[in-house]
Amino acid sequence: MIGIKELLDRPVSELESGGPALTVRPQTPLSEVLPLLRESPVGAVVITEQEKVAGIVTERDFIAKVVGTGLNFDSEPIVNHMTHSPYSVTPQDPIRSVLLRMHMGGFRHMLVVEHEGQLVDIVTIKEIASYLLGAYQQA
Repeated sequence: MIGIKELLDRPVSELESGGPALTVRPQTPLSEVLPLLRESPVGAVVITEQEKVAGIVTERDFIAKVVGTGLNFDSEPIVNHMTHSPYSVTPQDPIRSVLLRMHMGGFRHMLVVEHEGQLVDIVTIKEIASYLLGAYQQA
């Protein structure tokens, strides 16, 4: 049976992705971002500029920062409500370090980027839990 230490030392690239990350530009209005959040398999949309990550907005962010504010969703850009320059990891980083960053920051989502800042994937706490549980169910 594979031990928990060995599983946590594996690279984050071994996790099964929840689906392709949805992206928008910083000036995208909230009215266009909201349907994407509903469609997103991970409950997050990544904001990119010149093919590089500029920010992220999650369902939780949208509820905490936008809902009930009286903003005009058709004209208000997402750049005013996203998390700027979010923490990220590379595909080679061990799952252990991803979990630690998520725990320390209180994040449910972690961006996986290449060294140039190009988005590869979004990892969720649910995907990590499924991976770890799946390894033990197979044993």
